[in-house]
Amino acid sequence: MNKPIEIIDPCRLRALPSLELEDDLWPSIEAKLQKANKPSAFRGTKIILLAASALLAVIILQQMNMVDVVNKPEQLQVAGESTVALENDRQNQLKRLLTMSQTLENRIYSPQLQNGPLSANEAVMIAELEDMIAVVDRQLAQHTADPELWYRRVALLTNLAGIYQQRRTRDFSQYVAL
Repeated sequence: MNKPIEIIDPCRLRALPSLELEDDLWPSIEAKLQKANKPSAFRGTKIILLAASALLAVIILQQMNMVDVVNKPEQLQVAGESTVALENDRQNQLKRLLTMSQTLENRIYSPQLQNGPLSANEAVMIAELEDMIAVVDRQLAQHTADPELWYRRVALLTNLAGIYQQRRTRDFSQYVAL
């Protein structure tokens, strides 16, 4: 014969009153979803990051007197200048742009800027910038002496450096707050 199994309840959980649940939980779920879908500061952060990187690009280019360095060949035609002077000017522009490109690459890929966590937003922006740099690099493989392409590459590298630099300062401020 089967004896009923005695249920042991040492914490007396069975003595607790039962909860009455709402028949329809959807209104509370919908309210939580609407709160979550409100515009967040995430979009503002993306705009701030892009503006900061653009500002950094302008500052670096102004410091190196590169704002008006790259001109199209037809804009370089100044009355009275010889083609030798134009070629020398173009070679100087290319040298400065190559130097800036190398300096920015060394800075970007230094361990100081590469360490630390990335937000998803930063990872997307970095990937997009690196893709654009790869496109310019492919074009440079065909036209190595085009100052406009080098200028684009320097501008993209400057934006990339700005994102890494902004991330670095953010990370340090978070460590200080701990």
